[in-house]
Amino acid sequence: MWGDEEKDASGRISQALALVRMLEKASPNCIKCVMWGSGVPSVEKGLKESEYTIKTMKTRLADARGRVPGLRYRLEVEDVNCLSSRIKHIPQHTSTNTITELYECFDFFSKELVDVVVLVSSSCHAPRCLRDASIALAEWNKKDRGDKKTFKPLLLCSPAETCYAKSKPEDVYIFEPPHIPPLQESRNKSETVFEDVMIVPAQNLDHHALIFHRNSLAGRILKTRKLSDPLTLQRFNNELDALLRKYE
Repeated sequence: MWGDEEKDASGRISQALALVRMLEKASPNCIKCVMWGSGVPSVEKGLKESEYTIKTMKTRLADARGRVPGLRYRLEVEDVNCLSSRIKHIPQHTSTNTITELYECFDFFSKELVDVVVLVSSSCHAPRCLRDASIALAEWNKKDRGDKKTFKPLLLCSPAETCYAKSKPEDVYIFEPPHIPPLQESRNKSETVFEDVMIVPAQNLDHHALIFHRNSLAGRILKTRKLSDPLTLQRFNNELDALLRKYE
């Protein structure tokens, strides 16, 4: 969360502080607030994750003596005061996962007329954060709030240098839908022709098609399974895993 001081690698807190410090130096008073997520219900003596994070940030800043993991320069006293006191730090209280964290952000930021939203998370989690933010923002704007105004901030993402325990950035797998049409040979050897039709999954079961098919099946199982048979999805996952293992 704070970072790795021995390796001088930023965590989620120090990465956010570095961003705030850099942006405030470039354009004073440009930061409206920092909102801290609360995907974990309780982490310490009833404290929400967001409250615990803010507490950790202020405690570490006070003890850091100007050194913050991942920050390539020492913080001056005025920097510490700015980061811990002048900047508004808002803890979330109702969010329970990444999607609900994003909805709570958009609810608040839209009222504050925020122009730029920067997501900060672990380098393992940041890719999904940005994906979920794109989806959540589109869904958020579909809801009827009476004023018919849309909220379209610039969405950015800044990953921390450290990851969750026993993980690293290369452990993340991203399965995009195919975005380059399949090629076909042209009679004219000097030109390339793109087909307008998708290759059927049976002929080209790529990673995206496989994951999409698995999630579609899982979704249908969740919607149709009988209450007397609550382990249907678990059995599906176990049998799929066993099938894949047969070909290892």
